[in-house]
Amino acid sequence: MALGKIKADTLEHSTAGSLGTEFFVNGSSKHWISVTYNSGTPTNRDSLNVSSIADTAAGECTVTLSTAFNAATDYCWVSGTLNTSASQEQITCYTKAASNYKTYNYNSGGAGGIDPEGFYVVSMGDLA
Repeated sequence: MALGKIKADTLEHSTAGSLGTEFFVNGSSKHWISVTYNSGTPTNRDSLNVSSIADTAAGECTVTLSTAFNAATDYCWVSGTLNTSASQEQITCYTKAASNYKTYNYNSGGAGGIDPEGFYVVSMGDLA
């Protein structure tokens, strides 16, 4: 069975105007994840382009992508952390490679790594 292709440089809506397809190819999220913690264990609630998630230490988690980005420097992300405890302010940092990234959640008061109630990441960039 042969597969077909659709080639278009512009998408046009009947009333809302048109938009070049480069905005969809270059500007769309290539990865996202919604993680919650249950007794210190991260759980992937929902995601796109994620093959696994691993708890590596208190406050640390590694997310492995199904399809890697071109290079670690060729993508960016937007993230947020959920923690409803008033006694714990968090600082979240990331280290990244083309095929995975690691989150670090620390108590800003110096108490070391803490598992958040959840974290959320969206990544944009060129896939390999």
